[in-house]
Amino acid sequence: MFHPWLLFFILRSLYVNRRILIVVAAALLVAADTQKDDKVKEETNKLQGNWGVTTAERDGTKAPAEEIKKVTVTIKGDKLIAHKTENAGKPEEKINEMSFTIDPTQKPKWIDVTYTDGERKGESSQGIYDLEGDTLKICMSRGNNRPNDFETKPESQRHLMVLKRQK
Repeated sequence: MFHPWLLFFILRSLYVNRRILIVVAAALLVAADTQKDDKVKEETNKLQGNWGVTTAERDGTKAPAEEIKKVTVTIKGDKLIAHKTENAGKPEEKINEMSFTIDPTQKPKWIDVTYTDGERKGESSQGIYDLEGDTLKICMSRGNNRPNDFETKPESQRHLMVLKRQK
């Protein structure tokens, strides 16, 4: 004969075990987020500083060397600021300022920027990046099509920059 108390204890045990499972799952999710947050902070710190553009291309067309020399990029906190100098005697002008977020856990690593001023204010772009020593490679795409490689092609809506850290 099946005793009703036995059913009660079985159901109670399942309920308690389910609650423990939920708590463990939540703890694992928090731990995973914390690890990702730590990687983001560490990688963001590595990106900080002033960078000179060594090569740039858009839609498969390389930018002229004389124009590239005029552009520098400053990364400070979560801001990326592009500057342009017309000649050596003239102070730098800000071209664009963007906020950025990164995800170094992706392969290739992800970067997303949002323009915070100028004619593209509020517009966002998705991209990928690679940091090796003092060389930073960024490939951005207008719109919602994140690049999966570091190349541009005609009408690809992609912009590729290779930067060297300035010391």
